[in-house]
Amino acid sequence: MGKFISNLDGNYDYTCCACGTGGTLAGIIKGLNGKARALGFAVLKGGHFLVDEVERLINYNSEIAYSNWKINTDYHFGGYAKIKPELINFVERFERINKIPVEPVYTGKLFYGIYDLIQKGYFKSGETILAIHTGGLQGLEGMRDRIAKLKKVSINK
Repeated sequence: MGKFISNLDGNYDYTCCACGTGGTLAGIIKGLNGKARALGFAVLKGGHFLVDEVERLINYNSEIAYSNWKINTDYHFGGYAKIKPELINFVERFERINKIPVEPVYTGKLFYGIYDLIQKGYFKSGETILAIHTGGLQGLEGMRDRIAKLKKVSINK
């Protein structure tokens, strides 16, 4: 991931990704080499431990300490592979509007978090955001029954 990020021809203020283990975020941070900010979105409940894990991964074979990154733990929706109606509604709307498929385990939480932080004024006007879509779509088919049941329950409330 670091090589990919360092080869991008763009001037981004933030590079964002979903965080499960922290490996992708660590690669992004190393690839940015302090030039911009990295923001990870923890998909795990209690994801604060990821800060230490990302630091460990960054420092593996490197003595450079980076301070240009953060992990947001507010958008896990109850934990890994947990879903809520507001997340499912967002994922479906996002895909319909942008024609970009996302799933609710990783990238749905990432994009939800980015959009919510934009609404809350976290990012300054004019700042550019690069969101790394890491895939995960193969798992979406297995979640379709859970999503349908969740939507049915929320409609009947």
